[in-house]
Amino acid sequence: MTKNLLKGFAAAVLFSLCMQSCIRDHAMSDEEKTLEIAKFEMFARNRQLQKSNKGGSDTSYSTAFRDLYKRYYELHPDESPDFDNPNLTVPDFGYASQVFSDSANHTVLFPMMKNGIVVDILTATINSDEDYLQFYKSERTEYINSAILSFSQKKNAKNSISGKGRDTDEMGTGDIEEVIIPPPPKPVEWPPKRTTECDDLSDYQNGGCGGPPPSPCAAYQNCGDNGAGGNTEPPAKPSPCKVIKKVGKHADTKNLMAQLKRKSQQIDSNNKYKETGYTLTENNGNIDPQEFEGVPGSNEIKLSITNAIDGYIHNHNAGTQAFSVFSAADLATLSLMYSGGKVKDVNSFVFGLVTAKGTQYMITIDDPAAFSNFTNNFLTNGVIDNDKIDSFDEEYANSGINYGSNLIGNEAGFLYLLNKFNSGLKVLKGDHTFTNWQQIERGYNDQVVSTPCN
Repeated sequence: MTKNLLKGFAAAVLFSLCMQSCIRDHAMSDEEKTLEIAKFEMFARNRQLQKSNKGGSDTSYSTAFRDLYKRYYELHPDESPDFDNPNLTVPDFGYASQVFSDSANHTVLFPMMKNGIVVDILTATINSDEDYLQFYKSERTEYINSAILSFSQKKNAKNSISGKGRDTDEMGTGDIEEVIIPPPPKPVEWPPKRTTECDDLSDYQNGGCGGPPPSPCAAYQNCGDNGAGGNTEPPAKPSPCKVIKKVGKHADTKNLMAQLKRKSQQIDSNNKYKETGYTLTENNGNIDPQEFEGVPGSNEIKLSITNAIDGYIHNHNAGTQAFSVFSAADLATLSLMYSGGKVKDVNSFVFGLVTAKGTQYMITIDDPAAFSNFTNNFLTNGVIDNDKIDSFDEEYANSGINYGSNLIGNEAGFLYLLNKFNSGLKVLKGDHTFTNWQQIERGYNDQVVSTPCN
């Protein structure tokens, strides 16, 4: 799959992929969905604490947002901005708006301070499943300007009563004072947009963009069981060999990969190859596939993914411009799936490839936090960036990855790239029966080290 694939993705936004048709959504009860999602434990814990608070406003969401913001930088101190710098714009967690909720998100606004003045708004939003969190500085609009004014008036009023200014509580632990902000007028895009200045991780690191990059609960080591106890320690991380057992090694998946192998060699009446892909959805022990056929004569597949899936497999055909390993466009597709919330569970999700050159691989997401950062090599504001794909194609060429039959060299070069960019991904290689798999890694002197799965 080459960068031509991305033309179909260029207009995609955070929660959709290129729309042409809809995959079917198997019936699942709300209870089943809850059990399958690793949620942020912090929100459930704070809601239970809130229940014991008689009277007053519900600040459980704003408290959870604040505590997770603080937790992220405790876990990733190398990414932490210099909060002691008076010229840096930082959030004041002593104040928060009410919770804005709809069917997709729960959102809270916090004031951002610079030299004691409210200058921007931090948007904190979590999806309705409570498994994907975002902090970011909001794009300046008339509504955001009104929110800034509301926070400023509240802070000034309190300061005039106390006779002194209130210290900025950028990483506080005390009570949060709620500032009621008028609901946004209709129509309005909600949550507020991220400012265009905040395009990648470096923007967060140098300050001014609000907070950590968009992340699932694993990046905060806060995936719990939705109870007040939850997990206080990082969840045990399954090995890649264990990750592929549920979906990747399922009999249905193996049959689909065998079909992909056959299809990779087929040509149509015009003597043209095309690619084929399947989204995989596990349902009561079975794999429900949805087939997507590529454009004849090109390495392009246009996908339509409505709901989170358990895996995606595809082939590279026998055309002259088809890699024996995953392409940069493949990595971009995986990045878009992940950032758009289409990866149901990183502990069982597989991204597979079958090629006409005789290779078959699966990728697993081993380190969600690292992979979240890695997606910035392909996405801008949650959308595929073809210029970034072009740059990564150059990395492929510089690493010795080409369209030819240098299978060993391509494999070593691909592992080198994943390691160089700290991708957070692991790679497994299968045999021609798709039964026996081994984890492959970059070893000493760029050699490929293989570890068979039991």
